[in-house]
Amino acid sequence: MKTGWPMLSVLALLMVAVAGPAVAADCQGRIGPETSVTARESYDPFSPADLVDAHRIGIANTGAAACSYGLVFRARSPRPVLGGTLSYTIVGASGTELLTSLAGTLAPAARLAGPLAPSANASLEIQLVIPRGQHAAPGLYRDGVDLELYALDASGRPSGQPLDTAPLALAAGVARIMSVNIRGAGLGTTVDFGVLGQGQQRTVTIEARSNDSYQLDVTSDHGGQLVLTQPLPSRQWAVPYAATLSGQRLDLSGRASLPALPATRPESDAGHPLTVTIGDVANKHAGRYQDVITVEITAAMP
Repeated sequence: MKTGWPMLSVLALLMVAVAGPAVAADCQGRIGPETSVTARESYDPFSPADLVDAHRIGIANTGAAACSYGLVFRARSPRPVLGGTLSYTIVGASGTELLTSLAGTLAPAARLAGPLAPSANASLEIQLVIPRGQHAAPGLYRDGVDLELYALDASGRPSGQPLDTAPLALAAGVARIMSVNIRGAGLGTTVDFGVLGQGQQRTVTIEARSNDSYQLDVTSDHGGQLVLTQPLPSRQWAVPYAATLSGQRLDLSGRASLPALPATRPESDAGHPLTVTIGDVANKHAGRYQDVITVEITAAMP
């Protein structure tokens, strides 16, 4: 019987590990230095569009491994309002409304597009949205929310306790908005009386909008008279008339005013009837007579 050396078989198993994002429990991070958001444009209560103002909030990875991050915007009241007046919301880049009162793991979060490397910085875009049509006087309106930075788990949900927190101050200015026009005629119109007769009346409605108390100032090019458009060298011909605004008699020999009128609301302009009544037309020279009445809106005098 033949004998030989024993056979020895060795199986070598090589393991290769590939580093990936750290699990949420190992992540560290910090919210950037942005501690306030002020709308770059003033809010116009009469605008047909919402005010949408974009901003960015920074995030820094302060740990030793790449991590995924989400930022939660925690409201301080059930109905967030700026200055107790203007309702608003904060929207993420995906259109998700971010203001929340839900627990961290259930709250909507603004998320970075991918894991952030160690010592790297990134930023999230958010939008401060103030819905149109809210009545607000001129001024600066403020509120605040609390930011919470979370590591995201494998499903993309906030995990564990916040890695960092910071207050975020919010502010938006409201401009003084005033305008005046003639209902159905824009900024100007011609009122034709035809053949003038004493006692003839015509009325147009002056529409005003203002988010502050205001006054209407009325002037006449010819001091409350219709004058002959082709004057004769021997005499100036004129026809007197009377004018009222919202029932108040106007003395058009100078500047007449309707003072201390209350602010209007976005859903309804104020209407002020302007009525002109023709005076004595007896023994007047034939021809075309005219005057120009100008109505201006200004801030009410204190």
